[in-house]
Amino acid sequence: MDRARPGLRLYQMPRGLLEQVEEQQEVEDRQALLTESWQHYCDRIPQSHEVQRVEDRQKWVTETWEDYEGRLGRRAANIAGFYRKLGQKERASAREAAVRAEHSEQCLADLKLVEARRASRRLPTLHHLLHDPVAEEEEFQKAARVLVLREEQDRRDAVECEELQISSLITEREMVTRRTLQAELTRREMERQQAERQQQEEARKALEAAEQERIRKEEEEKRLRQEEDRRIKEEQARKRKEVEDRRKAEAQRLKEERERLRREEEEEEERRRAQQSRVGT
Repeated sequence: MDRARPGLRLYQMPRGLLEQVEEQQEVEDRQALLTESWQHYCDRIPQSHEVQRVEDRQKWVTETWEDYEGRLGRRAANIAGFYRKLGQKERASAREAAVRAEHSEQCLADLKLVEARRASRRLPTLHHLLHDPVAEEEEFQKAARVLVLREEQDRRDAVECEELQISSLITEREMVTRRTLQAELTRREMERQQAERQQQEEARKALEAAEQERIRKEEEEKRLRQEEDRRIKEEQARKRKEVEDRRKAEAQRLKEERERLRREEEEEEERRRAQQSRVGT
């Protein structure tokens, strides 16, 4: 059987981690259960659950296993005897209650019989003018009770009416407060929705402006590219024209140079022929 740990060993357990703290608490609870007295244990656990308690956990930790097995039979007999005595006490209590109830009923019957005999021995009233002080006292007390009950009922009605008025006033104030709060919440919700719509509208306008700016920039870039392409084409056309003009001028110059050379050759040939003709003559 398990033994209780000493307190010094319990408080020397580490408590650095949450798991160690939980383990120390479990050990402390276990030690408290093992070291509690039989009187405290029996007061804490109801006797009607003795069998289930014994099956769940064994309290006596100082006995050996052989002693425990040896007293199982005696414990069963003790438990059976306890429940047998308990049943006998309950049956005896029931019989005593029945006898007391019978005696009470018999006593009430005897009292009714004595009261009937006393009333039968009274002289009957000969006429209605006979003064009956008992009846008059009863009527007076009855009227007084009726008056008191009526006043009490009036006070109760007044209190209930006042309470109803106060409750109605409180309910009306709560309704007004609720309506005011609902109106405030509705107003805030409408303001929030209006702010969201305004933000969305501003965001949409900003997007449209950004889109328009982007389109304008694209058109501007496209126009600049077109102007640049046109300028480049004009520049290329001008350069081609200049090249063509220079080529034509160079061709014209070469043609004139060839014509000049041809004329010079012709003149030279004529001078040479003239010279030859002069030499021949």
